[in-house]
Amino acid sequence: MHADSFARQALCAQRAMTPPLIAVIDDDPVFVDLMRAFLETEGYAVTHWERGRGAVGFIRRERPALVLLDVRMEDAEAGRRVLARLGADRPAVLLCTADTRFLAQHAAWLNGRCDGVLAKPFDLDELLELIERALRERPAG
Repeated sequence: MHADSFARQALCAQRAMTPPLIAVIDDDPVFVDLMRAFLETEGYAVTHWERGRGAVGFIRRERPALVLLDVRMEDAEAGRRVLARLGADRPAVLLCTADTRFLAQHAAWLNGRCDGVLAKPFDLDELLELIERALRERPAG
């Protein structure tokens, strides 16, 4: 077994004691099911909200350590509105989208407003690396 495998197993065991909560905010049920299955296997607790409308209240109630936020839900700006309304007192946020034009057009605006960006489809190892980095840099509190 590789050192990376041991490290990953150790992280999963540690998270099993008090798993960090990740909120997946996305309107695609297939994506949500995939994220839930993968993240729970990696030792995280997962909750879900299916649209931008109401997401800020949901995030404030649930108090997740990290939010995986889709850009396009009920409309093209839903994720951006959620991100803007969360403000500085927010959990770690990873933004994900298949709309690479959005990323190019809003790169300057996104700087400092989120902890990472993933272009769909993304590699699950990349997702894990971004989650672990974001949780280290912005611990839940």
